Amino acid sequence: MMASSRALVVGAGISGLTLAIALARKGIIAEVTELTADANILGIGIALGSPALRALNGIGLMEQCAALGFPHVRRTICNLKGEVLSSQQLPRLLGPEYPAQLGIPRPVLHRLLLESCRNLGVAVHFGLTTTALKQEHDAIKVTLSNGDRRTYDVVIGADGIYSRVRTMLCGDDQAPSFTGLAAWRIRAPRPPDADGIVAYRGGNHWVGFNPVTDDEGYIFIVEAIATRTHISQDQLLQRLQEVLAGYGGLVSQILPRIVDPASIVYRPIEVILQPPPWFRGNAILIGDAAHAPAPSLAAGALIAIEDAIVLGEELSSCSTIPLAFENFMKRRYDRCRLVVEASIELGKWQKNPLHSGTDPDILQARVSSELLKPI
Repeated sequence: MMASSRALVVGAGISGLTLAIALARKGIIAEVTELTADANILGIGIALGSPALRALNGIGLMEQCAALGFPHVRRTICNLKGEVLSSQQLPRLLGPEYPAQLGIPRPVLHRLLLESCRNLGVAVHFGLTTTALKQEHDAIKVTLSNGDRRTYDVVIGADGIYSRVRTMLCGDDQAPSFTGLAAWRIRAPRPPDADGIVAYRGGNHWVGFNPVTDDEGYIFIVEAIATRTHISQDQLLQRLQEVLAGYGGLVSQILPRIVDPASIVYRPIEVILQPPPWFRGNAILIGDAAHAPAPSLAAGALIAIEDAIVLGEELSSCSTIPLAFENFMKRRYDRCRLVVEASIELGKWQKNPLHSGTDPDILQARVSSELLKPI
C-alpha cells in the first residue's frame, strides 16, 4: 500500500488501535471507528507475557507499558488453603532490563494506545461504525452508521467477537460458541508480597490473582456454569462469596475488602475461530473478530496484538492488498488456531478436573513454547 492509501479500521479495541499505530509508523494513516460512544473502556486488567511485550516493542510501546504496569517476578501455585505448592521465578526472555511478564490495567493499556494514535495523527471516531460494505474494483464503498458513504482502499474488521464486519463478509453461519464456563475479574488491592500471578489448584474453580500496579490487582476465576446466563449486579457480591468459599491464603485476605459490585466483571465465556480465509476482496478480519479464545491461556490479547503487527508489516511491504492478505493468513492462521483450540481443551479440564485429555500444565507449557517463536 502507498502512504496515500486510505484504510478504515472498524473497532477501537486492542487489535484495532494497535493496527492503526503499526500502519501510521509505516506512513499509512488509517481512520478508526468505534461503535461505543466514548473511550470509557470496560475491563479490569490483563497479563502480557514475553511474546506480547516483544510485539509491543515492535511499535515502540513496550517501555511505556512497563512504566504503567507491574512487572511479574514469579509464578506461584497454591493449594486450596493457600499453602504454596511451588514458586517459579520467571525468565526475562527479552533481556535483563525488561520484565518477564507484565500486569497492566486494561483501561490504562487502552488509554496508551489511544494516546499513541492521536500523537501519530490517527483519527478515532466514537459512536460510529460500519453498516454496509461493497467491493468495487480495487476499492471498498463503505456506508457508516451516520449515513456517510466513503471509499477506502482497505477495510479491517477489528470489532470483536460479535463482529458486524464478519457477518457482512462471511455471513452469519459462524457464531461464537458457548464453552460452559464463565470468567470473573474482581478488582482488588495488591498484597505486598504478591510479585506475580498466584494460582490455586485443587478447588472447584480455576482461581488466582494477577497484580497490575503497585497498589492493585485482580482476582480471576473460571467457573463451570450450566447455561449462558448473566448475574445481576445486586447479586454479584453474594455469588462471589459462594464461589470463593473455602479458598484460603491471599484470596481469603482480599475477599472481605471487596464491597463494591462495580469492581466485579462477570461474563459467560464464548469462543470463535473463523475458517480461513479471513478476508473477502479488500476487507479482512483480525483479533477477536476472527479468533477469540477462552481467557485461561492469557493469550487472547497477544494474538490480537500480533495480528495487528503482522498485517501492518504486510500491507506496508506488499505490492498488492490481496498478496498482503494471503501472506498474513500464512503467518497467522495456524498460530491463532493453536491458541483457540488449546483454550477449548483447557476449558474441558476446568469444567472437569478428571478430564482425560492433555494435562493442563503440559498443555500450557507446549503453547507457551510455541508462542515464543518469532511471528
